[in-house]
Amino acid sequence: MRAKVAAGTTTSRARGLALAAVRETFEETGILVGARRAASLRTRSQAWRNFFAQGITPRLEALEFVARAITPPGRLRRFDARFFMADADEIAAALDPALASGELLTPVWLTLDEARAADVLPITRCVLDEVEARLGAGTDASGPVPFFIPRRGKAVIRQL
Repeated sequence: MRAKVAAGTTTSRARGLALAAVRETFEETGILVGARRAASLRTRSQAWRNFFAQGITPRLEALEFVARAITPPGRLRRFDARFFMADADEIAAALDPALASGELLTPVWLTLDEARAADVLPITRCVLDEVEARLGAGTDASGPVPFFIPRRGKAVIRQL
């Protein structure tokens, strides 16, 4: 997984991107992806202190890299995003989201069809389609990963 995430960057940055996915999941939903641990971990980051205080350590090997996308030019905010998924068995704990960061009012679990029908960006629908294809076909994590790149007003899809 790390090699594909690192396409165009370093392997240490790829690790950082996967860690960011775990941290953001916790901050925005209260869901901790990882494993229970006995040892106490230390960090200067308040977000990670909150995560580690739950007795959990991230398990990056549990993440599957699903897609990468760059926001089209002309948007107020642009992103170069990596999308990951993990099996629900990798959820070590789920807290009240207010205890994580308070960024969401009430997270909900949706089916893929319900998520596609929600008010989401087109790229989100593309990533949901990729997730469904991987789940349905039992796609090998070593297979290609789509990279959505805006070119001259159109989305170009490369494979990583």
